[in-house]
Amino acid sequence: MKTSYEDRILTNTSQWIHTNDLVRCVKGDKSGIVKAIHDLRENEYLEFKKESNRIFYKRNDEVSDSSFRRSMTMHQWNYDQVLDVLEKVPELSTKKGKLSKKAKLLLKHLEYLLDRNMILITRINYQTNLGLVSKKIAQQRIIMINGLISQVMKKITAKYEKDMKLVQGFFQDHNKELKFKI
Repeated sequence: MKTSYEDRILTNTSQWIHTNDLVRCVKGDKSGIVKAIHDLRENEYLEFKKESNRIFYKRNDEVSDSSFRRSMTMHQWNYDQVLDVLEKVPELSTKKGKLSKKAKLLLKHLEYLLDRNMILITRINYQTNLGLVSKKIAQQRIIMINGLISQVMKKITAKYEKDMKLVQGFFQDHNKELKFKI
């Protein structure tokens, strides 16, 4: 089972923190946490600095239009990959009327992508509250994110009309409570 550590990492990096201390605060699989830290660092959600042989991380609250565009391009690419795989799957259900294993994996990945978009929306709102982004720009960015999500969900709804009860049931049963401490 894939666990998302991003929200807990971002919660614990308001100040500079050493990698080992961060892993201890987040709690969980060390290799998964370190991978999530590197992913957040690559996407410029975390700043890092080296002091001798130690690496420290801090949440990046700075805003740049280029990093947002790069992030949106990556989100679009991820959704396109999921849609490409879904196009090759004729049905999401088995003969018994349940979701197939492949469908469950794809929907779990889609749910992960949706969670990442919710983190992005939360960060935009946080940056607006700090005065780093104007409300107009924040609203435009949120509209872009919601448009991307709507586009993907419309394609899924159109293709798998008869399996929508199963898809809705999956998302209701696997819905997580997202809490962000900023």
